[in-house]
Amino acid sequence: MTLDRQQLQGRLADGAPLSDLDLRGANLSGLDLSHATLDKVILAGADLSSCKLDDAVFSQCDLTGARLGDASGPSALFHRCVLADAQVAGSFELAAFVECNLTRATLARANLRSAKFVKCDLTHASLADAALNRADFIECIVDRLDLSRVTLERVTLMKTDLRAVNLDGVVFDTTILLESNLGGMSFERRNFAKSQLIGADLSGCDLRGADLTGCNFKDANLAGAKLDGAHARSALFIGADLEDASLTDAQLEQALLIDARAARADFSGARLRESVLHRIACEGGRFVGADLSYADLSHADVRSANFSRATMFRTKLHRARTLGAVDISPAALGDDEELAEAERWGAVASQPDAQGASTASGDPPPAAPRPPPSTSALSAPPPAPAPPPVPPPAPLPPGQPTTRLALVVYASACAWVAVHPDRASEGWARYLLTGEALEAEHAAWRAHFARYPEERQEFEQQFDSFKRHWASVGS
Repeated sequence: MTLDRQQLQGRLADGAPLSDLDLRGANLSGLDLSHATLDKVILAGADLSSCKLDDAVFSQCDLTGARLGDASGPSALFHRCVLADAQVAGSFELAAFVECNLTRATLARANLRSAKFVKCDLTHASLADAALNRADFIECIVDRLDLSRVTLERVTLMKTDLRAVNLDGVVFDTTILLESNLGGMSFERRNFAKSQLIGADLSGCDLRGADLTGCNFKDANLAGAKLDGAHARSALFIGADLEDASLTDAQLEQALLIDARAARADFSGARLRESVLHRIACEGGRFVGADLSYADLSHADVRSANFSRATMFRTKLHRARTLGAVDISPAALGDDEELAEAERWGAVASQPDAQGASTASGDPPPAAPRPPPSTSALSAPPPAPAPPPVPPPAPLPPGQPTTRLALVVYASACAWVAVHPDRASEGWARYLLTGEALEAEHAAWRAHFARYPEERQEFEQQFDSFKRHWASVGS
């Protein structure tokens, strides 16, 4: 069914849906299609320039080669539409493109702020110079997509393969790259500050000198990546794969590398002060000349690692595996027996007993039967009585809050905020602590200090020391 322009305007005035129409090549420029619903309408080659498409719905429409120059379509919805070779310009803020074919489409310089692209094909499409703040790209095909000179401020790219995308001049600003593939790409000296790269594939990437401050690389693949000289203060590498990665001279102060896999990784000259490397697997790693002051490597595997000339003032190596490690500084702290006893007690208390009942109530499990003494033991003089066992700490009450930050890190953060009270939100945001999470952290430390008053004294000493430090450096 075909309609001329006047008939179409009449249908629109009546508010009736437009369905199964053939409007290919029609001149519809300047029409007001706001709030209209178009279902299975053929608009191939149509001129929709300067049209008003506010809140319009296009479902299974063919807009191949359509021209939408200077069109206005805030909150418009395109569902399962074909926009191959279409020219889309103007403002489409908050618009949604769901399961659309946008191959070779031109959306350069369009206003696509807060727009959503879900399972779309953007092969060879152009978004150069487009405004994409807070836009979302979910499971899209982006082969040869042109994103040159775009600022990806708070843009989400989820499960997207970016290896063949043109990223020339792109600015990553708190960008969210969840499970996206950037393997082997070069981002030397690029800015990724505060971006979320959870589960992303960055294997073999060149991130030398890049700004990775506050980035989240949880479970990311950085195997073989080059992060030499990168600025990664307060970055999160929890569970990340850093095997064979190079992080020489990287700034990793207060970074979290908990459960990271970093065999043969090179941290030579890196600044890891106050970083937390619990359970890091770094066998054969290199820490030559690194600053590990106040770093926590509890339960780390650093067998055969090289610590030559490393600064290890009060570096914690509690229960670390250090066989074959080279030049561990005597200034480092070894096993903490009180902590070890608490860990043993916690492990026993969380395991079921022989009848399958939990001993989490705090009652110790029954002792295993001892073998009968030998004849020589019967004739030997009785051994000196063993000293009474150190009583384990009482188990935490149900619902007891737990702290996220190490004590020294919490003291440093509190001191920074005390020196810069007008920037408190910025300071806590470095540790991903805002709103309820921040209140929960403060509450957890209040409970912790009430239970361990001796650690409050250590906190106060660290707080005073860091406060003098932050006041002297001024940042």
